[in-house]
Amino acid sequence: MRHYGMPFLGVDKLHELFKTDTVSVSRNQRSSSHIRKWLNVLAVIKMAERPRGFGMTAELQKKKAGKYDPELEKQAIEFITSTTGQPLPGGFHESLKDGIILCNLANALKPGSIKKINESKMAFKMMENISNFLTVCQSLGVNKIDIFQTVDLYEAQNIPLVIYF
Repeated sequence: MRHYGMPFLGVDKLHELFKTDTVSVSRNQRSSSHIRKWLNVLAVIKMAERPRGFGMTAELQKKKAGKYDPELEKQAIEFITSTTGQPLPGGFHESLKDGIILCNLANALKPGSIKKINESKMAFKMMENISNFLTVCQSLGVNKIDIFQTVDLYEAQNIPLVIYF
C-alpha cells in the first residue's frame, strides 16, 4: 500500500482526523507538499463515505425507475420488429444503443430518410446514428420537446423516456 510519504495511521485515525476538521502534522512533515498529500487522502475518504444518490439525484433516479413499464417496453419492441422486420438481438437498450436498428426503423417509416447508416462500433458513430434517427422523427412531425436526448439511450440515462417516446 502506498502511504504518500506519510506514516500510515489506519482508516480509523484518518476518519478521526477528517471529522475534527484539523490536521496536525509533526515538525518534520510541515512542508506544503505533505499537507497537500494529507488533504488529498482525506478528500478521498470523504468522497468514499458520500451516500450514493442523495437529495435531488436520488429523487430523480427513483422517479425514472418508477416510470419504467416492462409491458410498454414489450410493445415498443414488437412495433420495432414488425416495422423493420428485424428482431432485437439483445435487450432493449443493448439492441438500440448502436442506432442501426433505429436508422432502419426511420427508413421503414420514411424510405431513404437516412442514406448512410454507420456500422462502426465507435461511440461517436453510434451516437450519430441515434441523432440521425431523432432528426427523422422531427421531420415526421414529432415535437422536439417529446424527443429523447441521444445520451438517454446511448448511456442508458433515461430508458423509460426512450420507451415512452
